Amino acid sequence: IRFTDIVDDMQFGGMGVLGASHNKWLLWTDAIYLDIDDNVEEEIESGVELDKLGVEAWVVQPKIGYEVMRTERNTVYALAGLRYLWVEVYGKLDLGPPNPVGSQDGDVSDSSWDAVAGVRGEYVLSDNWYIDYQLDGGAGDSDFTWQGIGAVAYRFKSFDAMFGYRYLDWKDTENDALADINMSGFMAGMRFRF
Repeated sequence: IRFTDIVDDMQFGGMGVLGASHNKWLLWTDAIYLDIDDNVEEEIESGVELDKLGVEAWVVQPKIGYEVMRTERNTVYALAGLRYLWVEVYGKLDLGPPNPVGSQDGDVSDSSWDAVAGVRGEYVLSDNWYIDYQLDGGAGDSDFTWQGIGAVAYRFKSFDAMFGYRYLDWKDTENDALADINMSGFMAGMRFRF
């Protein structure tokens, strides 16, 4: 799937983070929401067409971190937390003229709670520029889930502007709905300081 196709088909999408820090402790939650809907009009077997296919998903991740290393340029936190995934896939089948039903809607949804642990850090490049990074992984309802984030940021007086890349992945051999899911892509945003 091309990035331009996802943008064209996206009904709504967003990502937000709310956090607080005190001394060496960090506490934050980030959330992602996606709603993608596509009119595919693809024949999947003789006389049966897939007219619409959509995906709706929530990812919510509450985490806590503790500073384990600080140098002149690098600050590293050990982190632990939870990752919640909820996904619904829905579609509409056109069963063709011989079928009295005509068309039929269907959906399947599932969710997963996983415990995760990892590291989060900040590497200073200059007075205003820095690299923000995070790597974590874990398991629970899924067999394994992991996440990697890397971003370049510029520090203004009361906020930071960021641009980076994020990858999220889940594997679950016993659950067809969550068997192999990943979300990835470029991200851009602002971090406000109060």
